[in-house]
Amino acid sequence: MYRCQQCQCLVPSKTRSYRKTILQRVAVYPARSQANKLRRWNFKEKRMKTDYVDDPGGIGLETVREIRVCSLCYTSSQST
Repeated sequence: MYRCQQCQCLVPSKTRSYRKTILQRVAVYPARSQANKLRRWNFKEKRMKTDYVDDPGGIGLETVREIRVCSLCYTSSQST
């Protein structure tokens, strides 16, 4: 049993809740050299070889705030 954070109605127990994103922000991730470790088998030397791979970074969206809503509020927000 929970209360919908959008319409404030009390939802019966064993009813699925949905998460709705309210606020997002743009995040810029800088490039990092040799950030990821890649281990692979070297057949010539018959041992594991470790390579370090660069992380290119990039731009993405981060969720700042999300709320728990009932199925009725979730479906109505998806259609608009």
